[in-house]
Amino acid sequence: MRDRTIWLVRHGIRQDMVDHAWSEGQARPYDTPLAEQGHQQATDVGKRLRDEPVDHVFASPFTRAMQTASAIAPRLDHKIKVDPALCEALYPEWYPTDPDLDGQVELASAFEHVDPDHEPRAPVSYSESREGLRARMRGLVDDLSARYEGNLLIVGHGGSIHGLCMELVGADQSVHTCCCCLIEISRNGKGWELRRDGTDASHLSITEESLH
Repeated sequence: MRDRTIWLVRHGIRQDMVDHAWSEGQARPYDTPLAEQGHQQATDVGKRLRDEPVDHVFASPFTRAMQTASAIAPRLDHKIKVDPALCEALYPEWYPTDPDLDGQVELASAFEHVDPDHEPRAPVSYSESREGLRARMRGLVDDLSARYEGNLLIVGHGGSIHGLCMELVGADQSVHTCCCCLIEISRNGKGWELRRDGTDASHLSITEESLH
């Protein structure tokens, strides 16, 4: 196996984290954009990663993830490969109704720096169980690893990022998925190794704790 690194980034601080009534009356209440603080966090991550060797950038189609990826990908001179399999965990208690992933992908395609050639292949459907999420992440890891060489940057959500970590390094590893944390997982001849667990927020000028 060739050595490679996967960087995992949860989106930045959402608008509904600073305005708890944001979703009221929204046509797409699950598609929360970044708050001003989240945009700053995304910029911070882009600055931190600009000298890292990243070969491909992937993102969930939800607006908060696309906005985060949009602040990072141009600094790395890459386009964004939009993949719905990176969306948040579609647990029925989190999403009482279908969030319309097809419509979400269409909205994401309007962002700048989107790579039109990426063809999503990993299956994802509403709704899903915990094991369903793990199966989706297994499919995504297998798909991206087979099709794309080099180092990957993945921008997703708390649930999808945590699920990816579990598939790569095992459920016994502790990871932290705060907004715009950095998780680094590297592969060598012995398999995948968790090198950064998301606890280091030194690259961020704003953290979730600063909201309280």
